[in-house]
Amino acid sequence: MPLVVAAVGILGTFFITKQQIKSTELLSLSQLESTQNITKSDQQIKIIEIFSAKITSKDVREREIAVRILSALDSVLAKKLITAIAENKSEDTSIRTIAREIIDNGFSSANAYPVIGSYKTFQEAVNMANNILQKNRNIPYPLHIYIAVNGFYALCLGGKLDPQEAKRRVDYAISNGIAPDAYVRISDQWRENLLKNP
Repeated sequence: MPLVVAAVGILGTFFITKQQIKSTELLSLSQLESTQNITKSDQQIKIIEIFSAKITSKDVREREIAVRILSALDSVLAKKLITAIAENKSEDTSIRTIAREIIDNGFSSANAYPVIGSYKTFQEAVNMANNILQKNRNIPYPLHIYIAVNGFYALCLGGKLDPQEAKRRVDYAISNGIAPDAYVRISDQWRENLLKNP
């Protein structure tokens, strides 16, 4: 009997320790992502402060600098600001011209991703992509995998889209039962599609 009690104690300790380690890892990943998001937000606020100070200057060169630094800002907000400057009839012609050039040269808001799943490993994401393709042979969108800032692998219905197109794809995934919890993720930090041939 004491041997059984000892074995149960050892097994219980093992499972509890394993769960504590897993919880600690998840908490660390969550804290890392939160810190990175705060850092990015702080950067965006500083850029807006510099922009605000320079765009109100009487010096045309200062206002030109303000328009040009918008490229370092989150693309959705920057596009709204640059468009407002380009359309402002009371602004100096040279400033409006620079703003229009930035818009014409492909100021992109293609930073939206229709996420249908998030996985700890690349292989888990690939397996799910293959599973989805087997069940949904006529899916009209390509499957992509991107590595997120938190180290997880995001399985997406394409990527680097404008937010409206990403939303359409999320709606498709939800209405067709592919991913009932699909969502749009906006990020300028996700790089290239890692899924070459699902």
